[in-house]
Amino acid sequence: MRNLLSTLLLLMSMGALFAQQGSIQGTVSDQAGNLIPFANISLSGTAKGSTTNKDGFYEITRVNSGTYTLLTTFIGYENEEAAITVAGGETVTVNFILREAPFSLQTVEITGREATSYDNEISFIGTKTATALKDVPQA
Repeated sequence: MRNLLSTLLLLMSMGALFAQQGSIQGTVSDQAGNLIPFANISLSGTAKGSTTNKDGFYEITRVNSGTYTLLTTFIGYENEEAAITVAGGETVTVNFILREAPFSLQTVEITGREATSYDNEISFIGTKTATALKDVPQA
């Protein structure tokens, strides 16, 4: 009888714990209204987060009740934050509109050199400068 009562109390308390969890969902788009796929969404102070799918939708499940900061990041856009409160069993919807960042990625310059014959005396391969083949370290 005592084991049955203990088991019953344990099951009831587990149900109460799971009932206190909620979820967060929404979309991420740019200022023109285009949905942004594969943007990162994280719940500050936890290990929980998500990535938007190809349609710009995200969902974070099993979030304990409380107040959090939701952070959205994506390359080429400014980070956005939102303060949210999750109550037990509730689904909170937060849609983000990201602004383009005023900075751009570093440019990449690719240069090539034309070999005039197979009998080269210098190489750019190990040192990235014109170095005599006899001075290039080899394994």
